[in-house]
Amino acid sequence: MATIEASVGKTPAQLMAERDAAQAAHHVTVEDVVDEEDIEHPPPSQQTGAATATESPATNGSAGVMSTKAAGKQKEKPDVLNTQDEDAFPTLGGQSKPTAQAPGWGSKGTLRTPASPALSGASTPARPASRGPAMPGGAVNLPSQNRDHFDISKQDMNPNAPIQKVLADAKRKYKVNTGIQEISGGRERRFYAEGPQKAQVRAALLDISKAISVEKDIKLQIPASASAAIIGKGGSNITAWQNQHGVRINIKRDPREPSDDPNDPRIDVVELKGDAASVREVQYKIGQMVKQNQPKVNMPLRGVPPELYPFLAGQYKPDIDRLQQGNGLDINIPQYHTWQAQPPPRAAADGRAQFVPHGDSHIMLSGEQESAMQAQRAIEQLVKQLQEQLAVEEMTSEQVLHPYIVGERGMDPIDFLDQTGCAIVLPPGHHESDDIHIIGPQDRIQEGRDLAERLMAEKHTRPIDLSRQFASAPMGADRHSRALAKYLQEKAIEREIMNAHNSEVVFPVHAGAGPNWNIISSDAQKAVAAKNDITKITQAFPPSRISLLEMDPYYHQHVGDMFSQQLQNDHGVFMMIPDDPEEPIMLVYEGPEEADPYAKLRRGRPTSPEQQEFERALQAAQDFLLGQIPSRDIHARDVPVPRKHHERVRRHVRNLQQETPAQFPVQLDFGQPSGRRARAQQPQVAENVFLRGPSPDEVEALRQQIENFLLELEQDEKERDYTTTFDFPENFKKNLIGKNGANIQTLREKHDVEIHTKEPGKVVIQGPQKKADACKAEIVRLGKQYEDEVSYTIKVDPKFHGELIGKSGENLTKLQNKVNREVRIDFPRANRGGDTSDNVSEAGGSTQRQASDEIKIRGPRAKADKIRDELLSLTQYLQDNSHTATVSVHRDQVRSLIGRGGSELERLRGETGAQVDVPNKPEGERVTITIKGSKAAVDKARQEIQSKAKAFDAITTQTIAVDRKYHRDLIGSKGLNIQKIVHEAGGPERSAEAVQFPKQGEDSSTLTIKGTQDVVDKIVSAINSFVEERDNQVTQIVDIPADQHRMLIGSAGNIRKSIEQQFSIALDVPRRETGSTGVKITGRSDAVAQAKQHIIHLTKQPEGTTVMVPRNVHHVVANDGRFFRDLSRQGIKVDHKGQQPPRKPAAQNGSRARVNADAPLITDDVSDSIQHAFNLQLLNALSEETGEIPWVLIGNRDVTEADISKVAQQIQDAISQAEEPRHIGYLRLSDPALHRHVIGQGGRTINSIRKRTGCDIQVPGGAKSQNQGEDITIVGGKDDIEMARDLILEEIEKAGS
Repeated sequence: MATIEASVGKTPAQLMAERDAAQAAHHVTVEDVVDEEDIEHPPPSQQTGAATATESPATNGSAGVMSTKAAGKQKEKPDVLNTQDEDAFPTLGGQSKPTAQAPGWGSKGTLRTPASPALSGASTPARPASRGPAMPGGAVNLPSQNRDHFDISKQDMNPNAPIQKVLADAKRKYKVNTGIQEISGGRERRFYAEGPQKAQVRAALLDISKAISVEKDIKLQIPASASAAIIGKGGSNITAWQNQHGVRINIKRDPREPSDDPNDPRIDVVELKGDAASVREVQYKIGQMVKQNQPKVNMPLRGVPPELYPFLAGQYKPDIDRLQQGNGLDINIPQYHTWQAQPPPRAAADGRAQFVPHGDSHIMLSGEQESAMQAQRAIEQLVKQLQEQLAVEEMTSEQVLHPYIVGERGMDPIDFLDQTGCAIVLPPGHHESDDIHIIGPQDRIQEGRDLAERLMAEKHTRPIDLSRQFASAPMGADRHSRALAKYLQEKAIEREIMNAHNSEVVFPVHAGAGPNWNIISSDAQKAVAAKNDITKITQAFPPSRISLLEMDPYYHQHVGDMFSQQLQNDHGVFMMIPDDPEEPIMLVYEGPEEADPYAKLRRGRPTSPEQQEFERALQAAQDFLLGQIPSRDIHARDVPVPRKHHERVRRHVRNLQQETPAQFPVQLDFGQPSGRRARAQQPQVAENVFLRGPSPDEVEALRQQIENFLLELEQDEKERDYTTTFDFPENFKKNLIGKNGANIQTLREKHDVEIHTKEPGKVVIQGPQKKADACKAEIVRLGKQYEDEVSYTIKVDPKFHGELIGKSGENLTKLQNKVNREVRIDFPRANRGGDTSDNVSEAGGSTQRQASDEIKIRGPRAKADKIRDELLSLTQYLQDNSHTATVSVHRDQVRSLIGRGGSELERLRGETGAQVDVPNKPEGERVTITIKGSKAAVDKARQEIQSKAKAFDAITTQTIAVDRKYHRDLIGSKGLNIQKIVHEAGGPERSAEAVQFPKQGEDSSTLTIKGTQDVVDKIVSAINSFVEERDNQVTQIVDIPADQHRMLIGSAGNIRKSIEQQFSIALDVPRRETGSTGVKITGRSDAVAQAKQHIIHLTKQPEGTTVMVPRNVHHVVANDGRFFRDLSRQGIKVDHKGQQPPRKPAAQNGSRARVNADAPLITDDVSDSIQHAFNLQLLNALSEETGEIPWVLIGNRDVTEADISKVAQQIQDAISQAEEPRHIGYLRLSDPALHRHVIGQGGRTINSIRKRTGCDIQVPGGAKSQNQGEDITIVGGKDDIEMARDLILEEIEKAGS
């Protein structure tokens, strides 16, 4: 192209100098400014480059336009339309915003993000003058007249044309006034016409142009991307220009396929033929269209060595800025002070090195294609100069100090370059290297070396070697050290150490680095203090507190998402999922204290019981996790999928898994399986999709679904040529497309079709017919929906915007979800914050500037009305509740204000109705609490918090020494004693908040008491009195039989507590299994004496009557305990003097036989339909034990000696009977409903039968019955049992008669 060739012969510096000189020489005057009314059709400048016809090529370095004659003799490229020529195509307003690139170097090397460039400050070159109504010589325009004109250079005029005759003929023919005027210092002439009809004026000027101009035939090269706009719909633009100017226009399209390479753009050729003036007009219009439609590119410069980036961003920054200014171009130079792909080259003997391009981080040129290509050539010239100037030298230093030379923790790389003329390149943190490369002119290398050494020397380093401390770790000292480092980094220990000691802790950055940690500080003393602090933290995390769980990487993300919180809640275990899938999952025991966001990490070694708790909790957590996964084995399959279908398959599988969600869905990997182990098992195949999951059936099912989907895709490919075109309102296309094309891209992916919207008023869909028609139906539906749209703008004070939007846009999202995200809500961008813009609906929107107090709403009428009303209501609520107050409290008071689980904070909010906000991680000694709400609510909450803050600030701390031997008694059982002391002194509910005892394992006798002065004084006085009392106390032992100890303890120890409180003593009752009878009483001598008498009186037993019962009949006489219960109801208790009752004998044949189908039936008549069954068996109820057991009969006050004697006789009689053979009978009545007749009213019948027969009879369902089956059981002698049976049947017969 002509403009490209023009710059080849000159260096970038020369081109920039010429441009600066031209701008400096142009002093803008009033005459230079185009008349305000001459904007519509400005005159082309004489310096149009390719637009000026000459008989021979130009000699100034730019190719001229050939005449028709010359074109027949020479075969040269057609002229390139130089859209960057400000004379031919002046800049119009601000440039479009270039595509955003990764942050790079800006001014002074700071990071910047490309933004819309400011308007050019250069003067606007002259443009073709407007064909407006301005008259030459200051003539006044008449409102009814139409005036127009054209300008032409003298060299384009036919020297033989009779100008005056031509003007007169046009005046006479078209009834217009005509004239001529010299402009541009006599280099050009302006021909004008004026008349009542605009068409006549234009026709006259066209005739004049043809008569006075030479014939021209020129060719222009234009970007192929601009041809469609130039041609217009159906050739409308070309046809209009040909009719208006009489110029023949032909466009020859570039036959090549489109290319993504910005260095090889497609070029079309435009041929213009006509008179010079008209050709010039058409050329200008084409140039304007080319400028508006010139393609934007993002062009990487892959040929620039990254070692030269600092010099281009620093030393040559003015040159880079000039390339950007006014050219619609943004140049982004990545930062480079750490090598990634490869280190800088080694220097030759003379110190020089040949720098070569490498890596993936390139300089990016974003903007108009022509400007980008010109900038590329200029930068390449600068690179060539740098290659000749720079040398490189290596130096060695500790890698841990490298970050303090340049970068975030060191100097700005550009400042380093400014001071030394050198750039410094460090090795990456993951690379085990101590080599630093200094690049710069040979004579300044030493300056760079000196500054680097000085920066490193300013830091004090203290290494931390944990190999000895963790020598017993099951996973090895190094691995345990790295695991702990990752955990502490997760807990932001670096910030804690920095805040506390102004020092940095540096952990190993990769598995290959050494295991040692390092403390780095500018102050040697603070470095030592930080090291000591870190050492105490590491002591709190022994090997028993951290475990590593090997699990297939497939499960990592799943178990992390599903079970992290459960492990923390149930086991106090923190789970860390590794970034590297080959690393194991890390489990760390935290317990409740580390879960508290206000608690610092523990320091110091844990006790042995604590370590046992660590191991138990970690093992439980591991067992839980392993129990949740379906299988330790992961099944894998691969499916051949053409690369072109990868994205479609990905979307298809995502939709399938969303429709039928699974706890552990099958995982897809494209191109290669994830993880080193999986890759080792299966070779890398670029066009394969790898499926992995715990269920072989699910893996196989998904494989089959993918194969079926591929068959559908192949069928669809055969139908891809189907196209449907339909009308769609042009004004709604921005809604259809959406923000950054999001809406239309969703439709493309959903229906698997191509959608084109460039044709005005039309939408074109291409794809399989079924999918295209479905997409068309949805777009038509959307069009109708857009027609119902309305737009509202509401005014809301910006201070409420944040609360309307919510944290991370949550309130805005809730509002939009209520209307299915069909309403767009636009807040002013300044009030959206960093990420809330994503919460705005993707319906497209206006780019007009929005006032800071405006909220714009657009969507379907009913839903937009709903959103507007809700926003206004919420705004009114915020206005009513926008009162704010702050209260400053001490940091240590925050936890008590929040309460356990936030209970106190919730109570305060509930009682006052105010919103109370407490910082998550308070810093500093004082913390500011913010209160929001209505005035009354804010005042009430503020007064309560201020009252508590005042009381807390009045808290004093006092320590007293109390001998450790008194600590346990001072605390009391379950802390009741110390709690009583604190409560009576007016202290808090939790005694630990007021009185702190030494921690377990500490050799200290100091107690710390906190509270207001009066509370502290009362607690101290009570403790001193307690100690004084203990110093004067005595201990006595009272011998109480072991079987009476329960009389001193009571249910849940209530009797003992009562005695201790009543006499202010301590009572120690020995455990039952010890067999000891001595009960200790400790306290003041008088109190001990009183308590002793009380205990003796309490345990004194009345004398009773003793009956010696053979042990083998004990249970028979006791009737399985029923006899004891009957005596108890009579007020008589049976005691065995501490002896254990004999074991119950085993039942005959292992269990009692019941009435079965073979039992004999009892009938009065063979024809009787009523049938009862009876079974009689010998009962072996005697125990095999020998000897006797005492039965001591003790009666209460209402029991007489006669009653006791009577019971003793009953026992003797029972003993005699028990030695006789005993039987048991089972009687089953035909209908269980008959049992009520056997029992009788109030049990009268059954009791009578029992008395007459002496048998133990149990009827199912009776209130006192132990028999809950279907049989009536009768125990006694054989004859007595048969007698009882007969009496029962008689009662049944009576009831039936």
